[in-house]
Amino acid sequence: MWRCVTVSRPVRSTLTRPAHSLPHKFCVRMQTLLVFSQDGSNPEIAREIESIAFAAGVVHLQHRQPYLNIPSMFVRTDAPTAANVRYLLRFAFDYLQAPAAIVLESDIELAPDGIGYFEWAYARLARSEALQRRVFTVNGFNEASNSSAGPYDMSTSRDGFMVWGWLCPHWSWPLINSRWTWFGNWDINMENNIRRPLGKVSLSPAVSRTRNIGMQGINFDIRDPREAARWESLYMHKEAINYEHGEPMRITDLHETW
Repeated sequence: MWRCVTVSRPVRSTLTRPAHSLPHKFCVRMQTLLVFSQDGSNPEIAREIESIAFAAGVVHLQHRQPYLNIPSMFVRTDAPTAANVRYLLRFAFDYLQAPAAIVLESDIELAPDGIGYFEWAYARLARSEALQRRVFTVNGFNEASNSSAGPYDMSTSRDGFMVWGWLCPHWSWPLINSRWTWFGNWDINMENNIRRPLGKVSLSPAVSRTRNIGMQGINFDIRDPREAARWESLYMHKEAINYEHGEPMRITDLHETW
């Protein structure tokens, strides 16, 4: 089965930096497929996507915004993003029958071991029925990331579901699909209307594997260059970690090792 790395709504101004680090920085399993979902048909973005190489191949999907984008003419809505993320998840789980999907947006930069980290985390979860019952998603982001933290340390208490790079395991997809929002903020819906009511946890790494480099968005607006620099300099590993030895996951706030 394919694992999927899905990139939602690529934008030319932020796509180059994250995407072109994918082929040469990451130790990626051959079963991990890179999927781009392009919102519209901008030829510059299409050429950028088609220039990217990836170990197991690249799938380039294009689509139009839902409802002809008419709602966005009248209200500030997250409907286009919500539709695109659900479209990618459906492609991964319903079409490819993938066991997991790593969901990124085009303004998310990955650490050198970013994909390897997500693959490692999924492998630890997949071997434990107890963890599968408890874990909703796996985050890549940690705002408190620092160099002294353990690379295999995780926490359930930091952020809940975090949108800035995350892994969706196959057992969470039916829950997400059945409670999806069409016009609201899909990420807030994931946290407030799915994860919390169901009593699930989202695991966060002690060392961040993602960095947000997009300073403006639906729920994020950073104009001060000094504040932007703080976000863009968030600590991540400079060298990829080798996960081939199957190191255990340590959930520090629960004092558990898996």
